[in-house]
Amino acid sequence: MDRKAICAFLIGCEPNQFMAYKDYSDQGVAAVGPDGKKYIFTVADLEAGNVELNPPKTAPKAKRKAPVKKRSAAKR
Repeated sequence: MDRKAICAFLIGCEPNQFMAYKDYSDQGVAAVGPDGKKYIFTVADLEAGNVELNPPKTAPKAKRKAPVKKRSAAKR
């Protein structure tokens, strides 16, 4: 989990566009975006952003085949 990339995703910019960025490990991160606004994200905010940025990959469901009906003998 790259916290700087997740923070940039939540703000809506690129990681190299921050005016300032500070990682407070257990408490979260603080960043100054390219618009000059200060953003503070908690660890829970970053985890939620990580799920949005990288959705969990689920295995595709197997499609069930239709049951094969046996035909009765044709009467003549």
